[in-house]
Amino acid sequence: MTASRVDNGNVITSPATVAEGTQVRLQALPNSGYVFSKWSDNNTQNPRIVTMAEDIALTATFVVNAGGGGEEDDTF
Repeated sequence: MTASRVDNGNVITSPATVAEGTQVRLQALPNSGYVFSKWSDNNTQNPRIVTMAEDIALTATFVVNAGGGGEEDDTF
């Protein structure tokens, strides 16, 4: 799994490089003024554990804090 950074937040993976069957801890960290909303599979756990069964891509959605509106996606 490779993570790349986009605006409004970041995702930490541990471990960063994994083999099939390995459990990975994902944590979405919003930038100031944003909050984590959900992952692209609608899971709202943060942090969360994913067992790598195949190559996957998950998107962390961060929204403006205090009802500022709009959503920004960071894809990893």
